[in-house]
Amino acid sequence: MEILVSSSLCVLLLVLGLGRYWNRRIEHQRAARNAGQRLSGTTILITPAGRDAPARVVREPNRLMRALARQLDGAGLTLEPWALLLAILVLFAAGTAIAWMRLPLDFAAACGAALATSPLVYLRFRRGRRLKTLSRQLPYVLEMLKSALGAGHTLMRGLQMAADNTAPPLAPELAMLVEQVQLGMRLPLAFEVMFHRIPIEELSFLAAAVGVQEETGSSLSEIIDRVTQSIRSRQRLADQIRTLTSQSRLSAMIVSALPAVILAAFSLLRPDYVNILFTDPLGNRLLEIAVVLDVVALLIMRRIAQVDF
Repeated sequence: MEILVSSSLCVLLLVLGLGRYWNRRIEHQRAARNAGQRLSGTTILITPAGRDAPARVVREPNRLMRALARQLDGAGLTLEPWALLLAILVLFAAGTAIAWMRLPLDFAAACGAALATSPLVYLRFRRGRRLKTLSRQLPYVLEMLKSALGAGHTLMRGLQMAADNTAPPLAPELAMLVEQVQLGMRLPLAFEVMFHRIPIEELSFLAAAVGVQEETGSSLSEIIDRVTQSIRSRQRLADQIRTLTSQSRLSAMIVSALPAVILAAFSLLRPDYVNILFTDPLGNRLLEIAVVLDVVALLIMRRIAQVDF
């Protein structure tokens, strides 16, 4: 018994030590990554030829990791891409193993895949909500920049004031932009880097306006005023379109979820009525065809409800 207790304590101490070491290593990697983003952005760096040289895109060796990192940055999460990929693989394995106890292997794999996509669905939802919040904050920041320029301040001073007086999530992004310019990056390039971190069209308008002002030397206050009006008009149009298509989108969700709800209800009320779909080979094929058709119908209805402008 004493040997067992001693061995358990040694294993526990070893696990705690390895966990602490791995946690400190992740913190150092995260700090280095954040410092690199502050200096050069997520995907854009300054070429060695000088600050006036065009920007180049950094090609990471793994395209999947690069895509996951961009999604995580857009969602405002500090999670590492490999950790997200590991969570997806673990959920797929766990979901498949649990579902295999009651279902055939192909249905169990489908259940595991559905469970594995849940982090990606949450990431997409969080990223979309964050980008929408950023686009809503941008017109107020532009109004603040216009007022600062009208009062005689420089654009950098206006950006610093906006970073200090704007609520998250836009405030940290503006602070990073100001820091990049202070470290030597040109302002149009800093806006381009910010656009790669926050891929919203409203920000591309502002980046183009700053670039035009630097090349032509026109009135930046007037350009920002026109950009603000354009952004507000686009947002009003988007709100109107979303209101007009809300019924169609809700109908698509209800019609797509109705077969699954009916199948679950019959599974609880009349299990013998639906067991043939899971036990008979022909029932399995029919169920697979029904699932594919339901997903295709959902995608078609969502595409019909979307309006590009």
